[in-house]
Amino acid sequence: VLVNNAGVMPHIFADPVETDDVLEQQTFRTNAEGAHFMTKYALPLMLRDEAAVAADPFERTVLFLGSAAAWLAEPEEGNGMLAYHASKAAVNGLVVALHQTFDAPAAEGSMAL
Repeated sequence: VLVNNAGVMPHIFADPVETDDVLEQQTFRTNAEGAHFMTKYALPLMLRDEAAVAADPFERTVLFLGSAAAWLAEPEEGNGMLAYHASKAAVNGLVVALHQTFDAPAAEGSMAL
């Protein structure tokens, strides 16, 4: 089982225009790229035994812990977390892409391989 649970939100309540670019890049790297690369490098280990995967696809599980910030219909008053919102939306996109790629049964927010 791989649990993608990393997430940072260092610029909460900051003015989005004034937020340091490096800080936003670090947020995106931790939240989105971290889940992407952990999953990318775990998949070969999880999928190496095709017979076991076919027998019990739920034995190989990737769990993504997201955030409601990924799909807020309206911005929260004054929270200014543009990179955080975008990075969590990217994680949701990763889950969808993996599901489509592997045609795997999935529960909301997770994908079983």
